[in-house]
Amino acid sequence: CGGEISKNILKFYYSRGGRYIPAALKLFKAKTLAQLLYGSFLGPPALSFLPLERVQSSFLRTILQVPKCVPNSWIRLETGMLRVEARIYIISITKWLVGHTNLQGLLPLMLQDHFQSSWHKAVLKSLKMLGFSPQAILALGLDQAKSLIKQRVNDVERQMDIAKSPDFNSSDINRYSVSPAAYFYFLEVNNTRRAFTLARSSTLPSAVLEGRFKATPYHLRLCSCPLGEIDSTEHIFFNCLYHIKV
Repeated sequence: CGGEISKNILKFYYSRGGRYIPAALKLFKAKTLAQLLYGSFLGPPALSFLPLERVQSSFLRTILQVPKCVPNSWIRLETGMLRVEARIYIISITKWLVGHTNLQGLLPLMLQDHFQSSWHKAVLKSLKMLGFSPQAILALGLDQAKSLIKQRVNDVERQMDIAKSPDFNSSDINRYSVSPAAYFYFLEVNNTRRAFTLARSSTLPSAVLEGRFKATPYHLRLCSCPLGEIDSTEHIFFNCLYHIKV
């Protein structure tokens, strides 16, 4: 169902949506992610989340129009998205926190039982991986604990993706900010925005990029325009006579 909703969002994106990426991301979070995450936190800890990750990765890759060589970690950094599995961690721990702080009905009796389900063990393992003990996180109170868990997961995910994509270009201020790249908001012309995305992902078609695979010496990777300069990203965006309109 999540995949079908994702396809419908893509249809809207390419028609009435004007190919505006921030709007597409908001729709994906509100519609598709809600479907993907529904009930997923109740699954067994050994459950593979790869099918869910594929839905998100395919959607993001389609709207960015980047080649297959661009890693998913870079795409998540550029769009400010987390792995679906990370979102499931946040939801699972939040449900566990609510169950231990809002003691109503049969919950007090259930907590007195020494039996630990596989789901409960998985939540405690997730807390340990994030550097928290159950006692310490419960002592903070529900609101502060939820905020801290979400921030810690965001930080860990961002650092993992940056480690996998060392060439990701971002200022020191925004490097660990989980939000879409700023140019998505003000570069509304699709061709211009895509050229900027390809340049940032080091996949902009050029003689420099082609020379990497043909082992052409760098000083011979020249542009075919009359200037005859090295066909670098800087040349294409600022000097190239063939791309001056872009």
